[in-house]
Amino acid sequence: MRLSDIHHCTFRADIFIYSEKIFESTSKGHWEAILIGCLFEAAMIWIYLRGLSSFPNMTIVQICKQVLGPWISRILLIPIMLYFLATLVLISRVYSEMMTIVFLPKTPIGALLCFIFLGLFADWYGIKTVLRTSVIISVLFIPWIFAALSSSISNFDIRNASPIWNTNFDFLKHPAYYSSFFAFSGFLFLGMIHPFFRNVARSRKVFILLIAGLFPLYMASVYIPLLIFGQETVIQFQFPLHTGMDTIDMSWSIFERMTLFYTTSTIAFLVLYSAVLIWIIAEMFRNIVVPLSNKWLSVIVTITAYMLSSLVPGWSETEHLIWLDTGLRAYCIFVFPVVIGIIGALQRRRVNQG
Repeated sequence: MRLSDIHHCTFRADIFIYSEKIFESTSKGHWEAILIGCLFEAAMIWIYLRGLSSFPNMTIVQICKQVLGPWISRILLIPIMLYFLATLVLISRVYSEMMTIVFLPKTPIGALLCFIFLGLFADWYGIKTVLRTSVIISVLFIPWIFAALSSSISNFDIRNASPIWNTNFDFLKHPAYYSSFFAFSGFLFLGMIHPFFRNVARSRKVFILLIAGLFPLYMASVYIPLLIFGQETVIQFQFPLHTGMDTIDMSWSIFERMTLFYTTSTIAFLVLYSAVLIWIIAEMFRNIVVPLSNKWLSVIVTITAYMLSSLVPGWSETEHLIWLDTGLRAYCIFVFPVVIGIIGALQRRRVNQG
C-alpha cells in the first residue's frame, strides 16, 4: 500500500470545521495561518514516518511494546486511542449536523448518525478491502469535488481577500487556531496501517506531494466563502464553505444546489474514514487493553461512538467538545510523533553500532 493511496482516505469531514476556526482566529492574511498549519503537518508526517521506517511491518502498538514495555506503552497509546474515538464521535456529529442543514432538516439527528454503521459494515470486510476501496472512491469522486469547488470562482470578489498580510501573526495567540489543527491530525492513523506500506522509506519522499495535494483543499475551504462574502459576513456562518457554495447557480444541472452535490459526494469518504477509525480503535484496544475478537470490538466501538454522538445536544456543544480536546490533540499530534521519531532514531543507532 503506497502513501499516495492512503492520502485519498484523509479527505475528511473535519475540513468543514477548519474554515470556521481560521475565520475566528484571524481577519487578515488567512493564507499564512493555512501555510503554517500545512508546514507543521508536513514536519510531523516526516518525523512520524522516519520513526516508523526503523520498524518495518510493525504498528505503533508493536513498536512501543517492543521498545518501552507494556505499561509505558499503555500510558503513551491510550490517549491516542481515546483521540481516535473522539475523532469518530466528532466527525459523525459534524456531518450529521451538516446533512440536517443541507438537505434533511426534518430528520432526527439520531437517524442521521446511523450512517456510522455503514463504516462498521465496511470494516467487517477487513482493513485491506477498505483501503483498496478508498482508491476507487477517490478516482470516482475527487474530480467531481474539485469541479464543484472550482465552479464558485464566478462569484469571487478578489477585494475580499485583503488585507493579504498579517505581519504580527496574532492568530498564533488565538485558541481557535489551535482548534483548527483538528484538520491536521489525520496522519496519526498511518502508524496503525504502517505494515501495509510497500516501502516506507520511499513513502517519506512523497509526503511533500501529500501536503501539496491537501494544501489547495485547505485554501479552498477558507477562500471560497471569504472571496464571496468577505470576513465580516463569513464569520457569522456555521459552515462557511457550504454557505458559499450555496450561492452557485446550478440551473444547468440535475442538482438544485451545489452543496447537495458536494455533500453527497463526500459521504463515501466519511464512511471509509469511519471504517478506518473503527478498525484502528478496535485493534488498539485488543492489543493494549483486552485481547477480544476484533470484529466484536468493532461492534462495541461503533455502538459506543453512536451513543456518545447522540448525547451531544447541539452544534454549540459540538464546538465546545472540539475546544475541550485541544490538550489531547496537542499530545497526539505534537508529542507522540516526536516520541516515535526518537524511538526510531535510537533503533537506527543501535543497528548501526551492531
